Amino acid sequence: MLIESKGPTWLWGTSVKHCVLYQYQLSSAQNVVIGLIQTETPYFQSFPEAPAPFKPGAFPNDPEFHNYTKTSKSYTMA
Repeated sequence: MLIESKGPTWLWGTSVKHCVLYQYQLSSAQNVVIGLIQTETPYFQSFPEAPAPFKPGAFPNDPEFHNYTKTSKSYTMA
């Protein structure tokens, strides 16, 4: 869930599941309250490796995966 709101924004009792790029991404957001959230990693990873099949960079502050190495345990996971 991409949140860019300047607020006020209340997210209460929300869930974001199986997303490849991010679960909750706050990008220049202000006045945001997030409570009682639930997240789950993509069940199908580590094949294909993150961020496939998507290409990051569509929005400011998208996660970048170029900092990870093949030996990093988190390389293939979102």
